[in-house]
Amino acid sequence: MAAETHPDGLLFGPTASRKSYLSIYEHRGQNRVKSCWAADLKPPEEYSIFDRADGRGDSDHAGHYWGIRNADGAVLGTRGERLAKFPFNGVPAVPWHGYPVSPLSGRRSEIPPDELVDNLIEAGTVSRTFGRKIQRRKA
Repeated sequence: MAAETHPDGLLFGPTASRKSYLSIYEHRGQNRVKSCWAADLKPPEEYSIFDRADGRGDSDHAGHYWGIRNADGAVLGTRGERLAKFPFNGVPAVPWHGYPVSPLSGRRSEIPPDELVDNLIEAGTVSRTFGRKIQRRKA
């Protein structure tokens, strides 16, 4: 999957729903302020996580997409995060972006709604065990 160089990162897409995605440089490496993708998760895989979430419609009521590396919640962030959040982007001309998140952080913005997690379990997108860990804020 080819990416186009952009001043802020690598540009991918469009997805089947015509969304472009920007793998932002500041979410790579060892940024002490922002969450960062794990070193072994390269930008094409980051885009793939977004593309799958977009294709399946794995979004909450606010339009944020939520993604995972695999059904059992493999680590995707440098701080052990196992979920990715792709904040709602209502401007079609601006690419989407995302970053690793963890319900363990205690930040409400890093916790997907329980009903979305229930849907992910029912669809087989996440295992029941991993889904329940997310809902109990243990993932």
